[in-house]
Amino acid sequence: MNSGHVSVFDVHRATVIERSAFDWAVNCTAESTTGALACVVGDSTNGVLADPRQGYRTVAQLQGHSDYAFACAFSPDGNLVATGSQDTSMRVYDVRWPRSAVSVLCGNIGAMRIVRFSACGRFLLAAEAADYVHVYETPSFERAQQIEFLGEVAGATFSPDANCVFVGISDAVHSDTLAEFTRIEDPAQ
Repeated sequence: MNSGHVSVFDVHRATVIERSAFDWAVNCTAESTTGALACVVGDSTNGVLADPRQGYRTVAQLQGHSDYAFACAFSPDGNLVATGSQDTSMRVYDVRWPRSAVSVLCGNIGAMRIVRFSACGRFLLAAEAADYVHVYETPSFERAQQIEFLGEVAGATFSPDANCVFVGISDAVHSDTLAEFTRIEDPAQ
């Protein structure tokens, strides 16, 4: 069940140790590597940056989406946060100046259900609900690769060295697949 709460769970004791309420159903949370900020998105056109050390007190609103958001992720250095929405866009915000997105990246046909930075921070992945995964080079987001296939996206992530993208594809006709896409450096670059 999707509720309007963020729950902090103690895995050793198997208990909820904190619950913070929001005015809308929460679909995704992400925490910066320092633990000083969290991004919370859900059944609202606005996401929030919150302080998890203070009961998820709202620090800033993340505005700009025209529909509900499903995904969020912080860059490894914690300076950028990306949000993926049902409006088919991914917005990237600089957490130091979050008033407006520094980049708006659009998909093709569906909601951006997965957003993820590579461990090195050089790439940002956005997966639509079906058929498309986009990989952008940070920090400009001008260079991008679009990966096309048939089927629902069951999951998507980078390898630890960011040389591969793995995509789980669920398709009733063509079967379920785990696809690996390997990066090949352009010698002209």
